[in-house]
Amino acid sequence: MSMQKTAKYTIILMVTTLLAKLLGFIREMILAYKFGAGVISDAYVICFSIPTVIFAGLGTAIMTCYISIYSEMEVNDPRRLQRFHNNTTTLVIILSGLITVVFQIFADPIVKAFAVGFDADTLKFSVSLARIMMISLVFIGLSYMLQGYLQMKGSFLVVGLVSVPLNIVVIATILLAKEGSTTLLGTGPVVGYIIALVMLMAAAIRKGYSYHPNLDLQDPGLHKLAALVLPIFVGRTIVQI
Repeated sequence: MSMQKTAKYTIILMVTTLLAKLLGFIREMILAYKFGAGVISDAYVICFSIPTVIFAGLGTAIMTCYISIYSEMEVNDPRRLQRFHNNTTTLVIILSGLITVVFQIFADPIVKAFAVGFDADTLKFSVSLARIMMISLVFIGLSYMLQGYLQMKGSFLVVGLVSVPLNIVVIATILLAKEGSTTLLGTGPVVGYIIALVMLMAAAIRKGYSYHPNLDLQDPGLHKLAALVLPIFVGRTIVQI
């Protein structure tokens, strides 16, 4: 990669990161303005962070290792590339779905672990809100894969802007929601992640992306991915917690 391209990508990432942080700050301000300091605000902040904390470590680890193995395979063994890509994507979708199902079953103790000090009413509201928000995990998992693919193809602008539609939708639902409306508040992040996923998918397809559902657990690339993921996952999860 030339110095000119590196400088270009660095500027793109700086600008898009700044925009994402600004929208996140506006989201927090609007939440405070709409509901003040209380049950709803406390519950919303905790529930919004749960999907990220649960999957960010695993998602980042898989994406990092996927990029590394994909890039190496693209040079040394391109015939196995699509097989590895299909297997990894399918595995991420399955893992995301399983984590979502497990959360729905054990929502009470999981939310309680995050929401230390919440009274009974706030905890009950938080569990209801988190059950809806956790549906977004399925879309978050696939988004990580698409971001990894786009980064390899040099498409950094879309990756940097991925949180923009999320924050816009979340801000809109906060403004529209009435006090105690778990459905609308919880649906905001889910819809936001879906729109972000569609945006990433459209950009990836333009770069030649294709996916055919398949899971071959004998794939050597998948074995290598599993061996590399664990240390990165542990490190990222500790940071998130």
